[in-house]
Amino acid sequence: MKPVFLFLLAATPGLVYSSRDSLHLFEHVSRLDLSKAKWLKGCWQGEFKDQPFYEAYQFPNDSTICIVSFHWDGKDTSGSSEAYLQWENGSYYLGDSLNWKVTSIDSFSIRMIPHHKSQNKILWTYVDSDTWVAVLSDPRKTVAYVMKRNPELELRFGMRKP
Repeated sequence: MKPVFLFLLAATPGLVYSSRDSLHLFEHVSRLDLSKAKWLKGCWQGEFKDQPFYEAYQFPNDSTICIVSFHWDGKDTSGSSEAYLQWENGSYYLGDSLNWKVTSIDSFSIRMIPHHKSQNKILWTYVDSDTWVAVLSDPRKTVAYVMKRNPELELRFGMRKP
């Protein structure tokens, strides 16, 4: 199975869901809450099995994050795919089939639970302006991906001024 990197988004290493996380299932997420997650905007580099992967996060409107995953060889991009975190039916969802439901959004994190055709929980956590961590956890394992800002790609894609 080919790994899908665009869902591998933020938290600090070692951070996992605990029993208190079930409390987030009952939090109300407002359509306006996505504005708290502007720290995600930009181009990011992570690592999977000692290989880099790249993602760009953009906010095309106030209720959508467009996530573009792509390969970067240092000169050109290839093999891109898109996913969206968007408002639908009174909640935020990630994935084409509303695969994950967002249970909380604040200035430092976004939490998601499996909703349709998915099994893992996702936690994206802000670390600093150049770092965030994605934690994916299911009953068998937990994996953390440290995402580092890539200023070169942000310049290339017009997401940062020279």
